Amino acid sequence: MARANIRMKSLRCLFLIAPLAGVAHAQSYKLIDLGTLGGAASDAKALNAKGQVVGEATTAGGQSHAFLYDGGVMHDLGTFGGTTSIAMSINASGQVVGSASTADNHTHAFLDSGINLQDLGTLAGNYSEARGINDSGMIVGMSSSSVVNQFRAVSFSGGAVQNLGTLGGNFSYAQSINNKGDITGNSNTSSQFEDGFYRPVAGSMLDVGVLPGSYASNGLDVNNSGQVAGYSYFADNGAYSHSFVYDHGTLTDIGALGPGYSVAIGLNDGGAVVGYSDTNGAGRYRAYLYQNHKMIDVNTLITIGGAGWTVFRADDINANGWIVGTATNAAGASHAVLLQAVPEPASLFALATGLVFLSGRRRRA
Repeated sequence: MARANIRMKSLRCLFLIAPLAGVAHAQSYKLIDLGTLGGAASDAKALNAKGQVVGEATTAGGQSHAFLYDGGVMHDLGTFGGTTSIAMSINASGQVVGSASTADNHTHAFLDSGINLQDLGTLAGNYSEARGINDSGMIVGMSSSSVVNQFRAVSFSGGAVQNLGTLGGNFSYAQSINNKGDITGNSNTSSQFEDGFYRPVAGSMLDVGVLPGSYASNGLDVNNSGQVAGYSYFADNGAYSHSFVYDHGTLTDIGALGPGYSVAIGLNDGGAVVGYSDTNGAGRYRAYLYQNHKMIDVNTLITIGGAGWTVFRADDINANGWIVGTATNAAGASHAVLLQAVPEPASLFALATGLVFLSGRRRRA
């Protein structure tokens, strides 16, 4: 009986200690400067689960080129003979999509699978962009159409460019695609207001609507649960917007870091959202992480490598909680940065302490 009582007391102590492992602590991050392609500036746009990052960076000659950051090295993805390019998305296998200029100064969507840029073509005319790619290689973006000065959300597949339609207006733009094939973006409506859309793989384009009191919206990212992150405008001059999450018919305002402006750009499958927000109403922008119903300035979470840097924009977050964005340093240079999540030892220590305590009590019994 005495041995049993000791075991029960020990287990009760463990149960008191073990919940410490589940106590929510703010995630901390290590900032890594991704550098440039020899020039002065760079911007990160997306990353995958492996930590490969894509975006755009200036070269030594001052041109802006798409880059792939892999294994600690920034690689120049080049152009179609022109001077500019930008990479917008990367999937799990490292395929990259974006847009690049041609020698005759047109812009075409591209796919990079590790060899050369593949021109994905256009619906009509001389303009297209690829904005999203999923793990199956499905690609979405936008293209000029057969009607002058009108653009359409499109998908690119097997050399064909498919028009995805609009919400009733004359313009649409696909921004992201998840692994099921659900798509988000924005489109003019028949009333010529611009709204975000959600297009499920087996359905038609749905209007996500706008936040109460606002007049326009934009969907920028969609995760594998079908949640959409974006923003909704409250003022005609575009000076005031709030970030939102759209979840199967429900549009939720997730707020801002300050008195007004915020934009949600990326989200992961856990529902964590990243973007940027004006913190003082006067254009002091900071990157944010929205998680567990709370928006946090990511600069307050950087514990390693952050000295002299201010992250003013976050564009993507992967399943590991790693974030990419853009930061300025003390010299005023703007660089792409990767924020790697730092493991939290406290919860593991608490659990280990409980197990050691229990083991010790058993031995003494």
